[in-house]
Amino acid sequence: MRTVMTSALAVLVLAAAASAQELDRNQQQACDRQERNQKEADKKLKELQDGFTKEWEQVKAPDFYTPPGWFKGWYTKGDDVLSKCEGIRSDLEKAKCPAENARVKALFDFCETAKAAVAKIKEETKEKYAEMEKLADPKNWPNLDADFKQIETLAKAYAMKGFKTHPDRVAELAAEFPRATQWASDTFKTYKPLIVLTGGEKSPLYKKYEAMAKSIKAFQAEASEFFKEAQAEVPALCKKAEEMADKAAAEKKAAYFTGGVKQQLDGAESYLKVCRGLVKADDERLKAMEDAKAASQKKIDAQAASLKELIIAETRPPAEKYSGGDKEDIRKAIAAEWKAAWPQDEILMIRLHMGAFDRRETATWDGGSKSWSFSDRSVLCVTVIVKTSDRIATSYPAYVNVDNIAKSTTYGVKTKGGIYVNEEMLVENVK
Repeated sequence: MRTVMTSALAVLVLAAAASAQELDRNQQQACDRQERNQKEADKKLKELQDGFTKEWEQVKAPDFYTPPGWFKGWYTKGDDVLSKCEGIRSDLEKAKCPAENARVKALFDFCETAKAAVAKIKEETKEKYAEMEKLADPKNWPNLDADFKQIETLAKAYAMKGFKTHPDRVAELAAEFPRATQWASDTFKTYKPLIVLTGGEKSPLYKKYEAMAKSIKAFQAEASEFFKEAQAEVPALCKKAEEMADKAAAEKKAAYFTGGVKQQLDGAESYLKVCRGLVKADDERLKAMEDAKAASQKKIDAQAASLKELIIAETRPPAEKYSGGDKEDIRKAIAAEWKAAWPQDEILMIRLHMGAFDRRETATWDGGSKSWSFSDRSVLCVTVIVKTSDRIATSYPAYVNVDNIAKSTTYGVKTKGGIYVNEEMLVENVK
């Protein structure tokens, strides 16, 4: 009798358990809906896993820079899957579907699997994502503004044309060129992560760097052509200067030495001034040009010495060419500066022999601040003629230097001796 009762009780327990796992109509409909959603979510999850795995192999490399948006894109896809799972769980729980039911359990298990898969992607990428976010934030680059202002400085300085017409400016830029190119290369390496992460070639930072690179490349290309031209022109100008000097000496035409002969030698020197900044002093091509100029200069100086008195007698002050409305103010300022520097001098004349100021926009490396400084200067050379004896007057250069950035003007009058060229003439011809 007890055995029969025990068996009957077991049957009842099993029946109750089976009944607990059965779904009513409302629950069946909930499962039907969510099984459809589960298929959709499963498709999205596989697309997420396959796509992410394929790209992550490249992105996870230490030197590969990926915008934070790449990570956010995958995280959004993951959140979309999780949102689907949350909808599945919510609907099943609302319908009070028994968790023990096979269909319900399969749906809940899928949700847990999807949740783990999405979490794995976020965990695997969190360090790289944090690194990229840090690199992509300009606030984490303390020298950014200063360095890109330097980039704009170099871009502006080297965006120039006219090597022949602005030899002094080109010479200054050429002297700084090796440092400029190295600095540009180093700076790009420094900011490459930020440039890549802020749009690559579309990044505003890249546009600024590109402008500088174009200026430097254009300067380099013109410098190369100029140097080739100089190799032909310097010997040709020297030869022409010698031919003119030979004729001047033979015919005793002293004016040639301060006129045409000087112009040819000055032309050769303008080429050399630039070339000295383009190559090292021991460059064989430069040495050949320097030797040609030195040989011609030595020969012509000897010829001029034989006609010194005649040259002095025929030398005249340079023509007045400057027509600016401030010319008399400039003349007065130079006179005052000259008298302050050379109080013993009797100034006979100040001639403004340049037609206009020569504007020079250059970039110079400051070793102290480890930065480039942009200078925008305008220079006007004038001729000061002073009485050096009862019979002889001597001309010297003087300079008006305008700083267009600081809006200030200084004067260069310490020009006796050294590299400065002076000419002697008769006092009676200073008029």
